[in-house]
Amino acid sequence: MDRTVAQVEEFIKNAGGTVETTDKKGRRRLAYEVDKMRDGYYVLTIFHAQPSVVASVKRMMTLSEDIIRSLIVVHEKESAKTL
Repeated sequence: MDRTVAQVEEFIKNAGGTVETTDKKGRRRLAYEVDKMRDGYYVLTIFHAQPSVVASVKRMMTLSEDIIRSLIVVHEKESAKTL
């Protein structure tokens, strides 16, 4: 788990993004079973990056066997600053 979190953070940094915070929420019961797994480890990482970096991070997390689900969202306050 810590290894996977470190890999994601390192990937973001190497791609030109910056990691602001990482909050490890811990092991929790999933809302529904995913690939015969009932529990998962939840992590919230807040980072800043260009859209091309976000696309490559999303692809990397999709291809990782250790990550069963991921979600990347744009924070509204941040997106308003860039307009």
